[in-house]
Amino acid sequence: MLSRRLSQREPLTHALSAPYLGGSPPAHAQSAPPRILSLDRAHAQSAPLRGGSPPRMLSRRLPSSSVSIARMLSRRPSAEGVPRACSVGASPKGSPSRMLSRRLSRRESPRACSVGASPHPQSRSRACSVGAPPRRESPAHAQSAPLRLVGPDRAHAQAGPALPTRAEGGGGVRGDARACVRAPEVSWRRPWEARPRPTATENAAEADLWLLNSCTVKSPAEDHFRNSIKKAQEEDKKVVLAGCVPQAQPRQDYMKGLSIIGVQQIDRVVEVVEETVKGHSVRLLGQKKDNGKRMGGARLDLPKIRKNPLIEIISINTGCLNACTYCKTKHARGNLASYPIDELVERAKQSFQEGVCEIWLTSEDTGAYGRDIGTDLPTLLWKLVEVIPEGAMLRLGMTNPPYILEHLEAMAKILSHPRVYAFLHIPVQSASDSVLMGMKREYCVADFKRVVDFLKEKVPGITIATDIICGFPGETDEDFQDTVKLVEDYRFPSLFINQFYPRPGTPAAKMQQVPAQVKKQRTKELSQLFHSYNPYDHKIGERQQVLVTEESFDSKFYVAHNRFYEQVLVPKNPQFMGKMVEVDIYESGKHFLKGQPVSEAQVYTPSISTPLAKGEVSGLTEEFKQVLENGSGPKAHPGAAIQPQRPPGARQDGRQAILTVILILLAVLVALVLKTHQ
Repeated sequence: MLSRRLSQREPLTHALSAPYLGGSPPAHAQSAPPRILSLDRAHAQSAPLRGGSPPRMLSRRLPSSSVSIARMLSRRPSAEGVPRACSVGASPKGSPSRMLSRRLSRRESPRACSVGASPHPQSRSRACSVGAPPRRESPAHAQSAPLRLVGPDRAHAQAGPALPTRAEGGGGVRGDARACVRAPEVSWRRPWEARPRPTATENAAEADLWLLNSCTVKSPAEDHFRNSIKKAQEEDKKVVLAGCVPQAQPRQDYMKGLSIIGVQQIDRVVEVVEETVKGHSVRLLGQKKDNGKRMGGARLDLPKIRKNPLIEIISINTGCLNACTYCKTKHARGNLASYPIDELVERAKQSFQEGVCEIWLTSEDTGAYGRDIGTDLPTLLWKLVEVIPEGAMLRLGMTNPPYILEHLEAMAKILSHPRVYAFLHIPVQSASDSVLMGMKREYCVADFKRVVDFLKEKVPGITIATDIICGFPGETDEDFQDTVKLVEDYRFPSLFINQFYPRPGTPAAKMQQVPAQVKKQRTKELSQLFHSYNPYDHKIGERQQVLVTEESFDSKFYVAHNRFYEQVLVPKNPQFMGKMVEVDIYESGKHFLKGQPVSEAQVYTPSISTPLAKGEVSGLTEEFKQVLENGSGPKAHPGAAIQPQRPPGARQDGRQAILTVILILLAVLVALVLKTHQ
């Protein structure tokens, strides 16, 4: 029955036209706009990354959805008394991108080549519903002042940049966002229409609603997510949950009565927030489909706000084709779903028209792109290369060895193109075939070496980043030493070392575990090996062209990348931002280089438009301007419609009533049978 109703795809406004099932909504929901806090947790930031993995760069690359949404909401002028929105991004004090730069300037920061560590699949379909949460007293401020919508999303000691604060109004949306390193910047479907809208505040205590994003890759990330929920409830805040944790396990006890927005429904966050503020419990966990075919997610042409106006992050596909035994994210993200090539090319062209000079392609596994729609990754990349202006660059995300093996020649040619970074992230996870078999990684160590050796030969100087899991079930000392030998031989400039965490519900969690102390010791040993060498010493004295895209956190340098996506710190000069600059390398660190612009430095301006201002809306076409003006407009791709749902207590009472009727009927039937025999 529910599936039938979902298939009707009723608009939210219609689905909620029925009387509020849990009694009248709170008074504040009828008269005052809310304040929202968004919390976004990235698996890569749930615990300290080992071996020089870049905590900051991960979040910078894949910004937090809650931050993007909250910023979008805060753009419209606020009326007097309208709440403020506050967002805390993926780094503690500033933008994720700046966090990396700060660490770079300290010579601690890892390289920006961390595209992620483990495969992240996409979501299974689940029913969506709207119910009434248990009644409880509203906070005093919520009864007399506008609500604040808060989106807290915290990743292990790395909160991100706060949303712009507005002086008008009293409430706010606070975003504490830890972006999933796999998720791209999030688009929004429509504005807050004619109603007062939340603005930004940095004070979580002032927020009335927390939007918590999550990641299910590692146990510490989920623990932090659960603690944030508990804290929000203790402070009497309304809560909306997002990300892979609630998508994979929406029936956890600690999520009861809370609104959830699924990984494929992020573009409907405004609707979910609005209804949660009114007192409804909303759950949007269904899959998006187009003519019966599963889609990757929200439309690519939806307006959004970039954290860095110079960098566009494009998700080319969601989900994966693997079944790794340690991966919990597969339960949330599901199988592969690729975006069509023409849509991706149009998004790239639009980005360049808006002043973007660097594009990052991201997904759970970029190498698997197109297998579900009859194409492949090289075909997409050649189409994108055709539209990249001179002076702009393209960076490719993580790919697993099996898929790139099929296209080695083509990939070598693409990575040699002057407008494509000679960089690739290829996770190996272990150098033991027996361990890889236990992981169900679908390749052997020889396959990985073949890929790396071929690319190093055909693309001289290429940067290869990789991931390693220490202490996977069944890993022996000999297995671990094989991994150590691999690192010694290849001396990877970027290495992401992860201690194994058994995730509930995965096959690996049921295997015989390696003792915790052994896992810690192996992780420590591999980290020490990684820090024992400097991969950039031989670069000193070179003259390089670098693309400048951001400012360091301490404001002492600009951060740029050379042809091999190696981070280069250059002196601050406003003329350099967003441009190619010639520099002489004079210093190297573990994770960065320092360059001095040559005398009469040549500055190459990309053939692109003037970049958007920070916080300015991308993709605000005439179509979407009508949405702003009229409060109605084009809808996102079809998704499961929100449906009214009885509160948990009401459902339980209904079941008891049905059970009682059944028992009575059985008793009558037994009585009739006995009477007949008599």
